[in-house]
Amino acid sequence: MAVTVIMPKLGMAMREGTIVSWLVKEGDKVEKETPLAQIESEKVEYEVTAPEAGVVRKILAKEGSVVEVGKTIAIITAENEAFDEGAFAPTQLIAEAVKGVEAKAVEAEAKPRAGAERVEPVESEEKQRVSPAARKLAKELGVDISTVMGTGPGGRIVREDILKAAEGRQPSAGEPEYREVIPLKGMRRVIADRMAESWTNSPRVTQVMEVDMTEAVKLREQKVADWEKEHGVRVTYNDLIVKATALALLKYPLLNSTLAEGEIRVFKNINIGIAVALEEGLMVPVIRNADRKTLFQIARESKDLSDKARASKLTPDELLGGTFSITNLGGLGVEIFTPILNYPQNAILGVGKITEMPVVRNGGIHIRSIMKLCVVYNHKAVSGAPVARFTQEIIDLLEAPQKLV
Repeated sequence: MAVTVIMPKLGMAMREGTIVSWLVKEGDKVEKETPLAQIESEKVEYEVTAPEAGVVRKILAKEGSVVEVGKTIAIITAENEAFDEGAFAPTQLIAEAVKGVEAKAVEAEAKPRAGAERVEPVESEEKQRVSPAARKLAKELGVDISTVMGTGPGGRIVREDILKAAEGRQPSAGEPEYREVIPLKGMRRVIADRMAESWTNSPRVTQVMEVDMTEAVKLREQKVADWEKEHGVRVTYNDLIVKATALALLKYPLLNSTLAEGEIRVFKNINIGIAVALEEGLMVPVIRNADRKTLFQIARESKDLSDKARASKLTPDELLGGTFSITNLGGLGVEIFTPILNYPQNAILGVGKITEMPVVRNGGIHIRSIMKLCVVYNHKAVSGAPVARFTQEIIDLLEAPQKLV
């Protein structure tokens, strides 16, 4: 009996997933739990495995396809089982919706405006032959669409066709050669889309203030070994910053908000996203209800989430629900930077490195450990004065770090 392989629901909030790559091809024999495909949802990649042993009879979703949770992506049968291939068309279960959207876009482009001279839709046929994503990519990579053979439904040109054409294309005279062509897909594409959305929808302002981390450095150096022995986790400076930020958000909740449908919606929960740098880009797993957790609970959860992010083992639920984000580039030697808002959140904190420098105090020069805090906020929702007070609250807590323990 044929067994269906479906797009799994990997988290409560997951609605769809992207087929990143197939690890098998039609006709391959597989055992139960053999990896079949790599899928992605919310920047997290997973392997879909075979529910039963057998033969991969039909692959219904192409690489790069976006598939709703619960939809069939492949069929597995017993080795000698009769199978009606005509009952399943490749991409049948997912292509129609995409095709409908693209067709409407083409129709809108071809439809003349009121009062405009009617132009024969010669180009519309060409547009229908090329997906909008493929057309955009061809322009970016300098590929002549007329030379590309389409492999999509009905000979339609898709992104993969453009990428293959770009790999084999010879540069024209005077044009620089590509060392390599890196497809903007998977996690990197999700990040690009999110950043573009944030940049378009949120007028950003950055405010930078200094915090004297001398006492925090002293406390951590004195206590880190004892804390690790007692609580089983090594507390980092970022853990102190997360705790201080969560407490500051309790006092200044406007920074813990989003802007939607003309309303500033202030969140009840304080769920802090912590940016984790990976080779492919940033992931921002979420520490939920950070204001209610001890410093050591935050430290354990932060380490666990960071380890899972680097091992590609985060679930979509661990990436969703953030209300405020923190990104720390201090470990890379960065002092000041302007992070992009983690849309649709209204604010993000960028943390620079701790630097020893001379500071004038009480008429004398002293060497202190100074760190820059860079708060970027959506000026549609928040003004400079409350942001300054919020940042000062973080500074006050970090300069009296015993309050965080």
